[in-house]
Amino acid sequence: MVAEQINLANTGLKTARLGLGTAYGLKAADIVWAVENGLNYIFWGSFRRSSVPKAVKMLGPARRDDIILVSACYGHKLLNTPQVIRRSLERALQRLKVDYLDIFQLGYISAKPSDEIVEALLKLRREGLFRHLAFSTHNRQLAAEIIKENYPFKIAMVRYNAAHRGAEKEIFPYLDLHKQALVSFTATRWGDLLKPPKGWPVDKPVPTAVDCYRFVLSHPKVTLCLSGAKNRRELRENLKALDLGPMSEEELLWMKEFGDFVYSHKRQLKEKLSLDNFNSIFLYFKVINTFSNNSYNLLQKIT
Repeated sequence: MVAEQINLANTGLKTARLGLGTAYGLKAADIVWAVENGLNYIFWGSFRRSSVPKAVKMLGPARRDDIILVSACYGHKLLNTPQVIRRSLERALQRLKVDYLDIFQLGYISAKPSDEIVEALLKLRREGLFRHLAFSTHNRQLAAEIIKENYPFKIAMVRYNAAHRGAEKEIFPYLDLHKQALVSFTATRWGDLLKPPKGWPVDKPVPTAVDCYRFVLSHPKVTLCLSGAKNRRELRENLKALDLGPMSEEELLWMKEFGDFVYSHKRQLKEKLSLDNFNSIFLYFKVINTFSNNSYNLLQKIT
């Protein structure tokens, strides 16, 4: 069954609610298969694999309007200049062999973009090099401020999953102010939500990737959820998230319980690792200090 298409906020673009993250090993033929089955949001992000340009070529100019090509700039994290952003965009267009992107994303921002950067982005859009602007961030407070202040970003991409639900209170309430679309990523929390943490009862189920996508898509404020399939088999499996639809209240409660358990376990592990690292560093310097003192005493005896 071909995935149902929805409006991507007020961009004029139509997409399925499940998008393609292309950094995990999909081949060009897999991407073409996904497009033919309605998954037309193609995110070509930090790992610009050659499978995407090959898929665009296989689809041909006649299918260009059927896909949403999204590429992101991360170079601004090292050198935040209009020149770096322009070069990132132009490189993407050259490799994809297309005249424009549907969406150009300022990736993983940690502060509000300056007026200079915003003007540079708008200039690139006026030149016809892309149609719509997006941004991504892990900073929920920053995302909320950018959304509320009506920067020229039509799409916000933020982390949201069963273990990280802060966006429900900190970001989602503001999306309707200026009709922004919300794209979520890390639905499986980098795979942590797919395996039982230590202490999880053996008689309780563990989510699948489909469960994770369904949880995210059950929230009406989420426009689209990126998926991270590695192959055609996983693509077919992920499509079930759209076929099955939103979770029941019972399923949502189970996912939240599991997400909270994973979050708590990972936090404890992180704190333990931090303490272990501190202890290791302290021991290292203690050994060095002892060795230095012993060497000094030995040297005194010899001389």
